[in-house]
Amino acid sequence: MPEIADRQTLDIYAQEAPKYAGRNRKERADGFLEPFIAMMPPAAVVLDLGCGGGWAAALMQDKGFDVHALDASPEMAALAQEKLRRQVRVASFESVDEIDTYDGIWASGALLHVPKGAMPALLARLVRALKPGGLLLATFKAGEGEARDKIGRFYAYYTLAELEALFGAVPGLVVEGHLVATGHDFTGNVNTVYALTARRAAT
Repeated sequence: MPEIADRQTLDIYAQEAPKYAGRNRKERADGFLEPFIAMMPPAAVVLDLGCGGGWAAALMQDKGFDVHALDASPEMAALAQEKLRRQVRVASFESVDEIDTYDGIWASGALLHVPKGAMPALLARLVRALKPGGLLLATFKAGEGEARDKIGRFYAYYTLAELEALFGAVPGLVVEGHLVATGHDFTGNVNTVYALTARRAAT
């Protein structure tokens, strides 16, 4: 599987890492992260895929979870590592090759940067990385097609029906439902955001 990290998007995050990492993420925590945490077992092993500055990983770590953080941006990973005080893996998402490892994968603001054509193979990798019964939560901006935003970041936009079909077609992945939130992104735009929840089949 070729590297799916978009160089232009990574360059933008490199330039804006401190500002991006300093954003208040209360909306995302209240809307998506707290429900995700509530669905995890005690002392869960969690992959924070596209951890950014580590805000979610830090909250999960405080809950007693064993959090493994990964980001394709070295600048973001460095900020997260400082916050978490543990190693943060610098790698593109398709490097995930673990098997039956995680109780949960938190992919907030991550998979929405992946080209649509690469998503089925990547989702199959994530399913294999989950333990049977493990949960994947991934967020996407509502819309259609693929485009760059006004500062040049690559995005794949989805309708809810499109997401449910995409996740539902992955062998061994069972869609549980979705959450919806509205909030301001880094550029100041107001977006509808879907958080799709799906589990690896237990058997």
